[in-house]
Amino acid sequence: RMAERQREFAVRAALGCGRSRFTRQMLVESLLLSAIGTAVGVLLASAAVRWFRAASPIEVTAGADVTINLPVLLFTMAVAIGATLVFGLLPTFSTARTDLAEQLKASGRGTVSGALRRRMAGVMIAVEMGLSFVLLTGAGLLLRSALRMGSEPLGFDPNHLLRTSATLPQPKYRDPAARVQFFDSLLERLNGIAGVTGAALTSTMPPYAVNGGLEPLEVRGRPAAASQQRHDVGVNPAGPRFFEVLHVRLYRGRWFNAGDRTGS
Repeated sequence: RMAERQREFAVRAALGCGRSRFTRQMLVESLLLSAIGTAVGVLLASAAVRWFRAASPIEVTAGADVTINLPVLLFTMAVAIGATLVFGLLPTFSTARTDLAEQLKASGRGTVSGALRRRMAGVMIAVEMGLSFVLLTGAGLLLRSALRMGSEPLGFDPNHLLRTSATLPQPKYRDPAARVQFFDSLLERLNGIAGVTGAALTSTMPPYAVNGGLEPLEVRGRPAAASQQRHDVGVNPAGPRFFEVLHVRLYRGRWFNAGDRTGS
């Protein structure tokens, strides 16, 4: 009996050492896989952001910058490492509650528990593949939406347009009439340049933000008490032929002309 107990103790000790080595091996493999996958994901995200900055497929709000969000990146890394550790160490937890000797004896006979575990493993693999497919589909749809936004019409034709800016010194052009006269002369000279099909003035080129400030919009016929319901609208001063030069489509009405001035 003492010899049998010693042999049983030696077998259990060997099995215990085998479990610990198996657990350490699974832990190292899981950490290695998660580190490689996380590094590849970060590199792909960084490359995608650089491509987006260089390509500029859509117009981004002024002052905004497309970057990798650090809190989101840390959360994604934590989820990736945690999921890899859970799915990597889960088999070791299940084997720790079973007798390895009996499991090895029964593996050749194909028991019901073995078939159930294989079925559960297949279910887990299917779930992982399904989640990965959903994430890849969402990323593909987001990329397609960005590309389609970049190809949407702007409402004007940006081809063969040259934009420049000019600021008049206040002491010399303090009188509004002097400024109007200067810009009228400037437009006349620009339109006379060979190869120029049209020139116009504006405070800000579309589709950028409003540069002329906000003005209250009032509806005629409303009582004075309704003045609190005024709506501020963006104002961009523009000169004659502005919409014609940009090839903006005219739906109704007429274009601006030289007679549309203060007091007209």
